[in-house]
Amino acid sequence: MRRLLLCAVFLLATLVPQTVHAAVILSFSQNGGLNLFTGNETLGTTVLNADFIPVTITTLDENAVNLLAFFSLDATSTASVTNQGNNIYTQPYSGTFSITSTAGGGTNYLSGVFSGIDLGILGGTTMVLGATQPPGSLTFTSDIAGMPLDVARAMALGLTNVFPAVSISNNSFADFSAAVAGNFSANDTPPPPPPVVPEPATMVMLGTGLAALYARRRKASKSTPVA
Repeated sequence: MRRLLLCAVFLLATLVPQTVHAAVILSFSQNGGLNLFTGNETLGTTVLNADFIPVTITTLDENAVNLLAFFSLDATSTASVTNQGNNIYTQPYSGTFSITSTAGGGTNYLSGVFSGIDLGILGGTTMVLGATQPPGSLTFTSDIAGMPLDVARAMALGLTNVFPAVSISNNSFADFSAAVAGNFSANDTPPPPPPVVPEPATMVMLGTGLAALYARRRKASKSTPVA
C-alpha cells in the first residue's frame, strides 16, 4: 500500500493539474482477488489489456452507488521507459477504456480515449496508470445524462498485486498481471471561454482608426485660437 501511495503521489505531482471544480464522476474496485489486468511486452513494446473485468462501481455522477459493471481497457506503450530516480520508472501509453453494465454492451457508464503514463517502482507490486487533460489527452463519453465531463479531466488506475514484481525488459515494462481499481474525475463547471484575439485585419483597422483620431485631435488643437 505504501508503494502504491508513493506512485500515486509522484504521478499527481508530475501529471495531474489542479482542478478547482473537479468532481469524482466514477470510481470502481475489482470484484474478487484474481489478477485479470495484464501487461505483455514484445520487442520493447508493452500492451496493457483488461477484458470485461467484473467490478463494483462505488461512485457514479458524484453519488455513492453499488453497481455491478464490467471494465475493459486496451493500451499500447508509445515510447521507452524513463528512470525518474529512486527506482521509479514511467512509460507513456495511449489507449481506450470502457465501463459498461454488461460484458460488451449495455449502459455506457463511462468510456474514453487517453494518452497517459504508467508508473511503477522497480521490484514493487503496485503500479499506477494515469492520464489528464490538460496537459495530456483524455476524452470521456457516458450514457448518464448530466454527468460532468468538462476539462480538466483525470483518470487514475491503481494496479495491485503485480506479479511478477515490476521489472524492465527491452526498455519497456515486462510482462505482468494485476488487480485493478479506478478513479475518474472531471470539472463540474465549464471552463471560461478563451480570450478573443483580434484578427490581423481587425488590428489594422483599429490602428488606422486610432491614428485618424489622433490626427484629428492634433489638427483641432492647432486650429484653436490662443486668447
